[in-house]
Formats: sequence, C-alpha cells, structure tokens
Amino acid sequence: MKSRNSFFTPRLLMIAVQIVLGSAGCVSSVEAADENKDQDPSVQELIQPQSKLEIGVGSESERSSKANEYNGHRDNGAYGIANIDIRGGAAYDSDSALRWRITGKDLGLENRNLKIDGGEQGKYRLEFGYDEILRNRSDKYQTPYSGAENGNLTLPSNWVVPILPRVSSTAVNARGLSSDVSNSQAIVSNALTSPTTPQRNTSSALQAADLPAFHNINLSIKREKYNAGITLDLDDGWEFKASTIYEDKNGYKPMGTVTRATGGDISTIIPDKIDQTTNQFNVALGYTNDKGFLNAGYYGSFFDNHVKNISWQNWADPTKGATISSAPSNEFNQFSLTGGYNFTSSTKLVLNGSYARSTQNQAFFTDASTPVISRSSLDGLVVTKAFNMKLTAKPLQGFNVSGAYKFEDRDNQTPVSIFGYYDANEPSAAIADGTKTLNANFKTALATLTGLNLNSTTLGSNLNINASRPYSKKSQQVNLYGDYMVKQGQWVGAGYDWQGIDRKCDGSWISCVDSDSSNEHTLKFDWRTSTLENFTTKLDYAYSKRSVDYNENAFLALVPMANVVPTATLTGTAYATAGTVTSSAYAMMQALGFSGYGPALGLPGSALSTNQAYFYPLNNALANSSYQNQNRISELIGMRRYNMADRERNKLRGSANWQATDRISFQSGFSWKYDDYANSVYGLKSSRDWSLNLDGSFAVNEDLTLTAFYNHEDQQNKTTGNTYTANSITTASSYANTVSGGCAASVTARNQSYKILSCMDWSTSMQDKVDTLGLSFKLDKAFVHNLDLAGSLSYSWATTDVGVSGGSYATSLYTPSSSILGAFYIPATALPIVTTKTLDLQLSGKYTINKASSIWAGYNFMHMTSSDYAYQGMQIGGLAGVLPTSEKAPSYNVHLIGASYIYSF
Repeated sequence: MKSRNSFFTPRLLMIAVQIVLGSAGCVSSVEAADENKDQDPSVQELIQPQSKLEIGVGSESERSSKANEYNGHRDNGAYGIANIDIRGGAAYDSDSALRWRITGKDLGLENRNLKIDGGEQGKYRLEFGYDEILRNRSDKYQTPYSGAENGNLTLPSNWVVPILPRVSSTAVNARGLSSDVSNSQAIVSNALTSPTTPQRNTSSALQAADLPAFHNINLSIKREKYNAGITLDLDDGWEFKASTIYEDKNGYKPMGTVTRATGGDISTIIPDKIDQTTNQFNVALGYTNDKGFLNAGYYGSFFDNHVKNISWQNWADPTKGATISSAPSNEFNQFSLTGGYNFTSSTKLVLNGSYARSTQNQAFFTDASTPVISRSSLDGLVVTKAFNMKLTAKPLQGFNVSGAYKFEDRDNQTPVSIFGYYDANEPSAAIADGTKTLNANFKTALATLTGLNLNSTTLGSNLNINASRPYSKKSQQVNLYGDYMVKQGQWVGAGYDWQGIDRKCDGSWISCVDSDSSNEHTLKFDWRTSTLENFTTKLDYAYSKRSVDYNENAFLALVPMANVVPTATLTGTAYATAGTVTSSAYAMMQALGFSGYGPALGLPGSALSTNQAYFYPLNNALANSSYQNQNRISELIGMRRYNMADRERNKLRGSANWQATDRISFQSGFSWKYDDYANSVYGLKSSRDWSLNLDGSFAVNEDLTLTAFYNHEDQQNKTTGNTYTANSITTASSYANTVSGGCAASVTARNQSYKILSCMDWSTSMQDKVDTLGLSFKLDKAFVHNLDLAGSLSYSWATTDVGVSGGSYATSLYTPSSSILGAFYIPATALPIVTTKTLDLQLSGKYTINKASSIWAGYNFMHMTSSDYAYQGMQIGGLAGVLPTSEKAPSYNVHLIGASYIYSF
C-alpha cells in the first residue's frame, strides 16, 4: 500500500517505560492519564503526547515498475507494513526540558525512513536519520549482454551477427532478429521480393542462436542516505551546528550508445551501472541578539563514482568493443557569511556572501580512438563568488517596500585543452587508406598547440580536432517591490526586476558563447482583496523582455583549426579557378562577412575565387574539412537557442477562495504564460502554457466530509527549422528531369537551389494536455461508533499531439526510366497522438477497539494505459541499426490490499 501516517506499539514497551518511570519515583502514565482524563484532548496531546506503533502485512497483485515507480514496492506478493512514533523524556511539569522522539515510516518498504532526535531545550539537540528511496525505471528491459554487475558487457559465445538475407547477405540489420520481418517481402532491386528457402534457413538459424540470449535486467536505482547532526546552544546568543550526510546510490539505468566501428552508426541501449557515493558536511557558528544575527558556515560535498567506465562488445561485430567513461569524481567546498540587522522594528537588512571551489581531476580514459590528448586529466577548477542583500521597510502606515541585489561570479579556471579523436570508435582513414592522412598544416599546428610529437603518428583525415571550452558566467540581479493598502482588506503592489548576464570562456581563441551578454527587464503588478466576507482574491501580472547579443559563430571556439591555413590546392572546376588556399576559415569568414552557414544563395553564377570555392564550395556551408571536424556544427542564419534568444514574456496568475458557509468552501486558481521569440527565424518560436484548478469541500455533518477537485494543464510549443541540403551541380539523371510537388520546377533546379528552397523549412506544434479529476470522502463513526472510513478516486487523461509542416524530396523506388518522375516531394504528417490514462482508487477503514488498540485495513487499485508510439522502435524487428530491448508502453492493473494493528500508549 502507499505510505500512511499510522502506527503500532507492543504493550511490553509501555510496561518497560512505566517500570523505569516508577522506579525513579515518577507518576505512572496510567496515573497521569487518570489525572488528565477530563482535559481537552488537544491540550492533553501537547502535555502528554502519545506514542504509537503499527505492524501489518499487505499484498500486491501484479509487478509493475511504472505503477511502483517511487512508492517503495519492487515486486508483487507480500510486503510489510510498519510505522513507529515513540516519544519520551521528562514529564511536562518537571524541571527537566529533556525530550526525545523516534519516528519511522514505511519501514516494510524500500522507501523507508527512520529518524531519532532529542535534546534539552536551550542546551543541545542531537539528530540521527536514515532514509531510502527506490526509483523503478523498467522491469521489461531485455538484453543479450552479460556482465552488467561489473560494467563489462559481453555477448554469448555463439552470438550471430543479425542480417536480413533477402535484403543483403552481409549488411548488419537488427530487424533480422524478427521472423515476421525475415519471412516477409521487401523491395529489392526496385521489385517486391519474397525470401528464398536458403534465406529463410539463414534467418531461422541466427534467430535460434540469438533470441534465447535476451534476458531481463531490472532497471532501478536505490538511494540510501544516512545523516547525523548536533546543535549546541552556547551562552550569550551563540549557537553551533554541525551535520553530515552520507548518500549511496546503486542500480542500473538505460543509456543509449552509438559506435561507428563497423562503418555505420550502430546503437545499443546498455544497462548503465550506478555505484556512487556522496559525502556532505555542514558546520555553522551563529550569533543572535535583539538587533540582528551573524552566521558563518562551511559546506562540503565530495562525490565518488566507483564505476570509472562501461565497456561492451559490438553486437554488429563481436571482435570489436567500445568503452564510455562514467561521471568523474569531484569535490565542492563553500564558505559563507550571513548577517542581518534590524534598524527598526519594520526596517531590516540581510546580507550574504559566499566563496566556493569546485574541483575535478580524475584521469581521462583513452584508447586508440583518442590519439591526441594534450593533458592526462581535466585539472578542473571553478571558483564561484556570490553576494546577496535584501532590505525591507515600512516607511508609512500600510506601505511596504523591499529591495534586493544578487551577484554571482562563476569563474571557470579550467585550462583549455586540445583533443584529437575519431567519431564513436570509427577507424582512422589513414589505417584503411594511407593517402587519407591529416592535412599537413593542421598536423603541424596540432603539435604546436598540444606540445606533442606527432611526426611519427599516423592521423587520418577523419580525425576531429576540438578544444575544450571552460564556460564562465557572471550574473547580477536587482529586485524592487512595494505594496500599498488602498483601504482595509485591499492591497495593490508593483515591482521591477532586472537581470544581466555576461558569459565567456577564458583561454579560448575566440568567443565560445552564443550570447556574450543578455539583459532582462520585468515589470510586475498585483492586486489582492479580502473586503468581502469569507471571500479573498489575488491577481498577478508580469511582463518581461530579454535582449540578447547573439553570436552565430560561437562554434569556432570548438574547432581551433578554423584559425589555421590548411594545405590545399584546387585544380579548378566550372565554379572555381585553380590555385592554392591562402586563408584560414576564420579569416575567410571575416573577409566575406559570412557566418558558418555561408551565403543564402543557390549555385554561383560565375567562378568563385580559390579561397571561397574551398571554404564555401558551390555557396554551401563552411566545409567541415576546412576546420577539421567530421560533423557540421555551424548554425543556420537566424537560428537561436531558446535560453539565449530575444524573448518577450507575459504571465498572469489569479486565485480566489470562498468560505461559503461553515461547511462549504471553494478554492480556484488560474495561471497563463506566453513566451514570444519573434526574432528567432529558426528554433523555438513561441511557448504557451496555462492551467486551471478548482476544488471544494463539503462537511455534510461533523462526521462526513466530501471533497472534489479538477485540474487542467495545457502546454504548447512552436518550433521551426530547416532540412539543410547542399547545392549540387548534378544534372544528369536516369529519371525524368521533373518533380512532383514541392517548390522546385525540375530536378536540376532543385539541385542547384537545394540550400535555399523554401519548402525545406519545417515547423512543429507540440501540445501536451492533462486533465485530472479527483473525489474523496472521510466518514467518522460509520455504521458503528468506532469505525472510521476514508476513500479517494483520481482519474487523469494526458495527450501529446505533435503537428508537423514541411516535407522533403525522395527519389522514386521504381526502375530508372526517362518516363518516370525524377523526384517526389513528400509532405510531413503529424505524429500519432500519445494518450495516457491513469486511475487510482484508495479505500481504507480504521476500527478502534479501545483507547490503546485499533485495526486498519486498506485497498488500492492502480490502472494505466498508454499508446506511446516511441516504444515500437524498441521491439524485435523495429529498427535496423538498434539492438531491441522489448520494452513496451506502460500499461498495468495493480491491486494492493493490506491490514495492520495499531497500538497507542
């Protein structure tokens, strides 16, 4: 069952406490109870708090990771119900202020927590605790790999590389694991073809060898936390505090990986082993008097990852493997000083300053795919300095003002490093073909930048040469606010906020950030009233505008070879004159005034200069080879990342509460936000979300209470982009030079203007909606005087709808012929709507046997159905280059039932 705040105690413990108290000459708890039996129950609870313990058993009908994602259940079957709340110490009317308490919740589940605290008021306080939380991710994940427990994943010795024989007898194809796929027809050589008997036999053999190897691994992570603390109240207003937290995480989570060791992108979702600990320490010394306070503190966090890396065999070629590093261990140390001063009873100033150092220096993991490493470890250091202040005052009756200033300087002092690597274990081109070696000038510059001797090193032309970018940020923020009581029960308020951010990368050869600086101004207004009897309302509105100095060429900081003149000679084509390249990519960009995207043009009408033809061939984007990177990382003109783009935001919030009668009450709330990125040509264009919540309660009588609520949430984002395709001089085609649909008149026209075709733009409208309805009741003294009943029902309906506009061109699958269209424009269509429905029903009853004993029983039904299409790609036969995991969209019907005995003393 889900956690509850109910408890059970054995009578033996009560007897033992009575004996101890009796032997000390104290009044027994029974005598105290007799003396206080006529007192108000709430008063009696304060002067003589009860202790409780609860013990019981429950049972779960079905195993479901999604249903039990965070509730502490791991499997179906029986589980324990155990809760405690034991209180002790000196009597309320004694001279001693000693008090202690032991509380434990959900002790029979894997989200249990236990807390022990006590002390003498005004002198000291001690605290010890333990809690854990289990996060179930998936119990349906399957993999053929063994060795997850030690982070070294291996395939079975009889593993057969999957292929689809009727399509290719050699090409790796994970869809070949499915008999439905291998026995079906496919288009081969432009004709629909059935598999032959030998092809069927080959498929059956590999399926018989591989499919039995797939087995289940539960993907879950458990966090266990231990804490201890002490507080000492010293003389004359001084206080000392110290605490420590030890946290341990263990389990597995899914991690998508990719490798190009077999010549193409091969993906594997592996079980990523988690085994990490974090130690945290807090020490503080404080002083307080009538005029103010002063606190000095230290906080330290020390993270240790016991899994240094994860290795796995390549299912597309078991003779090869791949390794990925895990998160590095690191440390964080912070010193802070906080003080406050009361100038008057209504004018107060609070100041806070801190200095922190984050360090990380774990050795890099390298292999043959990383032949150039300029240092053996990061030598990472980030120094953060912060200062905050806030002043509050009441200069006039009914008029309150406040002002705050925040400053933070995150100075990343990690040195810039240069790395040379091949994409995802891709073999060096120089190994496969000795002529495909790294550009000579780049090799010379690389040796200079790294200080390495590369003369005897064979580096392929497919090497990536990248530089690290130690990101630093300095932010300042000003907040001003005031409110005024117009008349009794009615207030109006207004405020102004400003935030400025400066960003940089010290040591980078050029600016590394999309936005060197940004400024955001916000105006706020609010109104609240309680002038009507039993009715209160509040309304807030805020408008903000963020202005950003956007840099489309920040990608250059990643590729230092963009500042090096490459060794290259052009022999001349119809669009370029012969000659030797004499410029670096960056110098060429400056000379032409282009970004990495290049000119927004189709094919040039005349021959380009040698330099321009090399860096912007056929008016296309900056050539990857000109800055030695295998992936195009320059941006579209007008592309803006949403967190560093010009933005206007409008926010409106409101609430109303009405106590209609002593028995009936209503609450409501509304929020609306709209973000407009008008200056972004590509990227996030707008974001809108609004929500509405309504709830009410009705006390039918002193024993029966009914409540109901309804929530609606609606979020919508609009995004635009471009399917970049390079201009091409290709005109010859075995098909007709005609196009169906789109925005090009012919295949030739399409090829020559591919880069700037308007129909290659696309947009999406993504909308998430969730409706939730809930009902509950609480009935005391039901049917019989000692029976209390409670129940709740909640139902939610969530949908995700992704609409798409735009499209792309495709060549015909038919046998080439001059009578067949050369290309078809295929419009984009909306993705399937994802629908998730959940229902949760809880019923419970508590029967009081006598003042000390009671019995509790409960029932819980959880239901979910989901239609998420993304899981289709995880099935056997789903994707060619991805090893399937057989996970499916969450769906469950889970029943839980439990009963417990509660004892109070």
